[in-house]
Amino acid sequence: VTLTYPTPVTDINIEEMKALVERGPDQYPGARWVEFPDRRVDLSKMDEHKREAVAARLLMYAKKGGQPAIVGRQMKDGDMVLMNRQVSLLLLLI
Repeated sequence: VTLTYPTPVTDINIEEMKALVERGPDQYPGARWVEFPDRRVDLSKMDEHKREAVAARLLMYAKKGGQPAIVGRQMKDGDMVLMNRQVSLLLLLI
């Protein structure tokens, strides 16, 4: 299981997000999926050329006034993670 962090694409991070999408899920750091307002794309089922085409469309919806694309990028050093651990009970039967 690879943990991903959903990151909205902006003018500030567009170059980084394009590089992650083009790299795909098999090279670290990369991206596993991209969510556009109308559909979600699984990058593991695409070759390099298709991932480049997806990367080129990252800002398309935001430029038209719509919601930005969201990139499911792999976790990297410095990302904040909140973990919850359930309480474990130990029962001793005598």
